[in-house]
Amino acid sequence: MYTDYCEYMFLVSTVTLFEFSSFAAILLGPILAVQVQALLDRRREFRRRKNDIFGILMATRGARLSPQHVQALNSIDVVFYSRSPKDKLVRNAWREYLDSLSGADTSRRETLFVSLLEKMAESLGYEFDRTSLKNQAYSPQGHFDLELDATAIRKGLVEMMEGKRALRMAVEPATEPPFEQRPIPKLGNDKR
Repeated sequence: MYTDYCEYMFLVSTVTLFEFSSFAAILLGPILAVQVQALLDRRREFRRRKNDIFGILMATRGARLSPQHVQALNSIDVVFYSRSPKDKLVRNAWREYLDSLSGADTSRRETLFVSLLEKMAESLGYEFDRTSLKNQAYSPQGHFDLELDATAIRKGLVEMMEGKRALRMAVEPATEPPFEQRPIPKLGNDKR
């Protein structure tokens, strides 16, 4: 009789354990699935933002004064903020490059910018060599000329507004008679 009771209790506890685990799986399964999906979506979004910043910097490395380039640089601290050692290397490279922007040593600035791109590429799992990052950017001469012209125009206007430069004007004689001396054209069927 005792063995029957033990077998009965084992059967009841097994069914109860099975029922409990089924109930827990039915209840917690969808909740856990949604949480896991949200975590994966956040990671995917962080990765996409990092790729966007890297892509903008790669695309504008020949036009470093462009607003997109400057905005991407200023986003690095936020977008690459994580505990990842690779992201920390990116932020450190950005700080070194930022410090170099106020100096006159352009070769050091160029080296630090390439180092920043290299650290970002490593953080994202891309393989670029330093030479590619430094030399394989297309920037047509026309863009460079437009930027120089715009800078010269802005500086000239500022000097003129500050009174440091005068606006030169030349008066030339008119090639047509003044308006008052021109013959009046006759209109259509005017019978006066």
